[in-house]
Amino acid sequence: VLCGVLLGLRLHPRGSLSLVERLWATVRPRLTTTTSLSAALLTEAAQGYAVAPVVRLAEALAGAAGGPTTEGRPSTAVMEAVQAVLAIGHSSGADLLGGLAGCLDALDTIDLLDHSPRLATTRRSLP
Repeated sequence: VLCGVLLGLRLHPRGSLSLVERLWATVRPRLTTTTSLSAALLTEAAQGYAVAPVVRLAEALAGAAGGPTTEGRPSTAVMEAVQAVLAIGHSSGADLLGGLAGCLDALDTIDLLDHSPRLATTRRSLP
């Protein structure tokens, strides 16, 4: 999930290296509490690297491989890339996809928050 979030922060136009660095500063000290494989994958994601199926998904979402949507539905390229990511590991692909989708969705809602006076006030009041 965290790999997906780290990659999503790099992929989405509202994401930023600053947000990646803030999340990574929290994750990095905890790398010793997970497996060496997970630690390596997290480190790679923080640096913007991903396995080939995830890269293909990012390209499809960005429109480089046939566009992200066709008539309001995900394009064939996106659907094929999603299936390839879901095939990673037993549940790792689904977890990564959940983190990526959640991050992209959250970043999409930022514009909604900026235009809603009630939500913007609530948001500013949060620590």
